[in-house]
Amino acid sequence: MVHAMAGSDLRDVLPRIEVPTLLLYGAEDERSPRAVAEEMHARIPGSTLVFLPGVGHQCNMESPAAFNRAVRGFLAAAERSRLEGL
Repeated sequence: MVHAMAGSDLRDVLPRIEVPTLLLYGAEDERSPRAVAEEMHARIPGSTLVFLPGVGHQCNMESPAAFNRAVRGFLAAAERSRLEGL
């Protein structure tokens, strides 16, 4: 299954995402470089792109505090937005 996913090109699906989307990337990620993050961000409407400084591909393990802050901030903003829309 991992090999099947690795070979899949799902870029055409990205513009159809209709939920709040956070893209978290390590600023030093060599496996998925900045251009990959920026392309995904450009294709997902209303997405939020955050680069965590000084970390690579596994940013949640390399900098868990920064990762958690970014996720919590994103979720809080999404909840505020949802409540404002009611």
